[in-house]
Amino acid sequence: LKTKESLQEAKISAAEKTERDLRDRLVKQVTEAEMERERLEKIIHNLQHKNSGDGNGSVESLSKQLSELKKELDSSQTMKNEANDRSQKLQNRVLELQSELENLRSEKQSLEAIIASLRSANLENSTRTANRENLNGFMSPNENGSSRKDNSIRSPAAHLFMSGSLTGTPGKVAKILLGSSERHRLPTTDYLASLLDGTTEINRVGKGLLPEDMVEIAAYVKCHPKIERLFLSGNNLGVPGAQQLCSLILDQNLHLARLDLRHNNLGNEGCILILEAVAENKTINRIDLSANGITAQAAPAIAQAIGRNERLARLDLRHNDLGDSGAVSLAEAIKNSCMLHHLDLSANSIGHKGAEALAVALRANVTLQVLDLRGNAVSALGVQ
Repeated sequence: LKTKESLQEAKISAAEKTERDLRDRLVKQVTEAEMERERLEKIIHNLQHKNSGDGNGSVESLSKQLSELKKELDSSQTMKNEANDRSQKLQNRVLELQSELENLRSEKQSLEAIIASLRSANLENSTRTANRENLNGFMSPNENGSSRKDNSIRSPAAHLFMSGSLTGTPGKVAKILLGSSERHRLPTTDYLASLLDGTTEINRVGKGLLPEDMVEIAAYVKCHPKIERLFLSGNNLGVPGAQQLCSLILDQNLHLARLDLRHNNLGNEGCILILEAVAENKTINRIDLSANGITAQAAPAIAQAIGRNERLARLDLRHNDLGDSGAVSLAEAIKNSCMLHHLDLSANSIGHKGAEALAVALRANVTLQVLDLRGNAVSALGVQ
């Protein structure tokens, strides 16, 4: 996947470079031709003014040259049009490559989530095995039947728990210090217990979380109002999990600023619940609902969140199915938004009609800086 991703990025860079070079060359040729025409026209004007009674031979010669030059300019314009067509095809190909790259990255993320889950299961099995070996081997009988300390270490996990100088009662661990990677592999209850006081984010990406895990997370966040960011993508929270999230979003004692909820099987129902809560929220400035099966049915709730939330600056909705009707519903909210800076609608089955509505909205909007429409069925006319 990394090789494919690198090749795709190289193709995109090459196509973009070819397009830039072609445009620069054409602009230079047309500019030079126009300057030459202006120079000749000025010469003709001067000769007509000075030699009006001396015959028209030199003027006719220059006029002939001017005519030929105009033909060359017409030819140059034709070449420019053809080059623009080629450039448009290159742009379309760049969009296709970017869409393929995005799909590769999504596949990569899914694979990484699966690998993380497998590693977590393997770590738990290794730990259980090591603990059993540790308990069985820490005090083993010697040849005389008495007990002696077994100094052999039979697994990495045992080495982790037993090496170094530990004080206190033998066989008991006073404290376990976990790095971020180990902490993220723990079950939800143990993960939350491992968080340090004052932490500002919860990261449970691709951990196979279910709605009951969201109940634990919601209870923890309500008791720790300093939490600002929830990274929960790549799980299976569904509608019940969305209901728990709504209780957090609507809690005025919390200060949530960012929600990453990609790939969570929320559907229209779950996303509508979340977006209606976001519309009433005063602190959230970024939310990602990509790849959650959203259709045009949820568009009014999206528009409401954009229009009413005074802090929402970035909204990611890629890899859903809003279509033209969904884009049309969002256009009015975009037109009147004074806060939204980044809107990602890539891979949403949007066509010419949706692009046309968004174009009208963009003419009125003065704050939106990025509108991502890659991977949609927008024609060249729609792009213009």
